[in-house]
Amino acid sequence: MHTALFALLRAGLWERPIEELALFPLSDEEWTQLFKEARRQTVTGIVYRGIGLLPEALMPPMQILLPWVAEVDRIERNNRQTNAALAALLQRLEQRGLHPIVMKGQGVAAMYEAPLCRECGDIDLYFYVEERKKAAEVVRAAGMACEIHADGSLCYTFQGVAIEHHAV
Repeated sequence: MHTALFALLRAGLWERPIEELALFPLSDEEWTQLFKEARRQTVTGIVYRGIGLLPEALMPPMQILLPWVAEVDRIERNNRQTNAALAALLQRLEQRGLHPIVMKGQGVAAMYEAPLCRECGDIDLYFYVEERKKAAEVVRAAGMACEIHADGSLCYTFQGVAIEHHAV
């Protein structure tokens, strides 16, 4: 099952034909396990893109595919919300002369063929040390409740999205 997962992940990530077609078809149980593992590894959307590259005869049955479609839809909606919040937050920070760097999550997703399919958690913004304090002041002045985590990062929620500030 892991070999099939990796084959679909490679295909979905790089938008390339599946080279290991001999691994398919899978049984209903194998598809169910593959779906669970893709969710556990937070690669559900990318693996789903790989499934879309399978010949129709090798695709999972509809009762397995439908929950996958629903999960990918949730991931895409979450990414749209996150992208909108990120754009608004960046605009707010940049208007105050700050220069945040988007790292990991949404920053990495932009490099994917299908960025909306990549599962992201929070938004990580990096600031030069001299800008970090001003960024915290901007966030607090906007009325957002902030926490300082053990690693020194400033954490808060903006438009329903978890944000972390880190220093470079």
